[in-house]
Amino acid sequence: MSVRAQVRRVWYKITSHPDVSPRLMGICLGADCEWTIGPTEDLMGVGEEMIGHTSETGHCRFQRFVEDEAVVSLTEEGERMRRVLRNRRELAEKTDSKSVLVARDRTRQRIAEVEAEHARAE
Repeated sequence: MSVRAQVRRVWYKITSHPDVSPRLMGICLGADCEWTIGPTEDLMGVGEEMIGHTSETGHCRFQRFVEDEAVVSLTEEGERMRRVLRNRRELAEKTDSKSVLVARDRTRQRIAEVEAEHARAE
């Protein structure tokens, strides 16, 4: 009896979410200074505030934190499609998932009915 295995390398890429702006936060590293700013999406504003703090206090060292939302995705289209098909097959095999899908469809139908009733009432 022989065992056969297939080893594949799966490549992922990490990118910033296109619909979410990065956020920046700054902390003054001056002795006994508790000045902070952010987090905010106004990246230029954080820089201006840091410059203003430096001009007022002479503190010139800051720690900056950049926050963003990341998206991890498969780089190979074939691998993505293989996983989508496998997930669909697993959903079709599970009886519990079928009932969830039926309930979701009923909820969507009820939402449409309610919206139609509201439209008629107006």
